[in-house]
Parts: sequence; C-alpha cells; structure tokens
Amino acid sequence: NMQTRYSKRSIAQVLKKATKKAKIYKAVTLHCFSHSYARHLHEAESNVRFNQELLRHKNSKNTEIYTQMSQKSL
Repeated sequence: NMQTRYSKRSIAQVLKKATKKAKIYKAVTLHCFSHSYARHLHEAESNVRFNQELLRHKNSKNTEIYTQMSQKSL
C-alpha cells in the first residue's frame, strides 16, 4: 500500500481555494490548523508525550506551549 504525500504548498493552495469558495476573508493558514489541533488535543486532556508524537515536535517544550496557552485562556 503506497501512501501519497502532498507538499505543503499544494495543501496550502487547496486551503486557499476552499477559504475563497467559503467566502472566508480572514487569513487562514496551515499553521492555524496546527495550533487548533494542538490546542484541542491539550484540552481533551491527552498525554503531553502522546501529543508531542502526534504533532511531530522534537522538543517537548514546543508541545508544552499549548498547555500554557490553554491555562491563560482559562
């Protein structure tokens, strides 16, 4: 079973077309999705180490940023 990998550029182009079609005029980026995904993982109280693996962070400090962000929003 071969998996097809898409480039960040091609995904960004699809996202741009989708936001335009949905008449969303706010800047939406792939990075926005990463932040949302990470924050939802943290808010679901999943394990930081598990989140680090899912997010492909080499350093757990990067993952822990979302912990701090969620605490500030409370």
